[in-house]
Amino acid sequence: MKRRGAVNAGLIVALVVGLPLVLMGVGIAWLLMTSSDGPAERVLPDTTPAPESLEDRAQRIDYSYNRVKAGAGEQLWFRMCFACHSDDGTVVEGPSFLHLYGSEVVLVGGTRVIADEEYLRRAILDPYDQVRRGWENVRTMPPNRGVLNDQQVEQLIEFIKSLAEPNMPEPPADETGEGEPGEGEPDPAESAGGG
Repeated sequence: MKRRGAVNAGLIVALVVGLPLVLMGVGIAWLLMTSSDGPAERVLPDTTPAPESLEDRAQRIDYSYNRVKAGAGEQLWFRMCFACHSDDGTVVEGPSFLHLYGSEVVLVGGTRVIADEEYLRRAILDPYDQVRRGWENVRTMPPNRGVLNDQQVEQLIEFIKSLAEPNMPEPPADETGEGEPGEGEPDPAESAGGG
């Protein structure tokens, strides 16, 4: 019985001394994990790029355009866009394409964007995704996603770029060595009557 009493006494001492130590350790760990100054919280440097200002974005605008693609885009514009979007500044059903590329556009809600290639692509494919202030009640622009392919959208964008200021077309194809029209683009020699 003496031995059993010694074991019981040892357990009691372990519980009396050990249990508070375990509880204290758990408490300290919990404090460290929930403390804002504790080692569990790591503050990483902010790697999110600062939002680009409209001025910076406008300065990055490349006004050069491909003449062949712009010509094909003009044909598409005449077939599909001419009735609503002028090329001379006249306001018809929709905004004019004259000087649109590179300009600042105010959207419904007051957000200001630059009419760059990304904006034009979205406006052509999903016109109600970013609606220009003043045009929110005009719902005649059809979405062109699935109607126009990527090449046609690019051709329309090149045409709109050709109407922008400053107007700096690419050098003619014979100066750059890149004269082959892409698939689906008109051959300038054929459209000029050459055969």
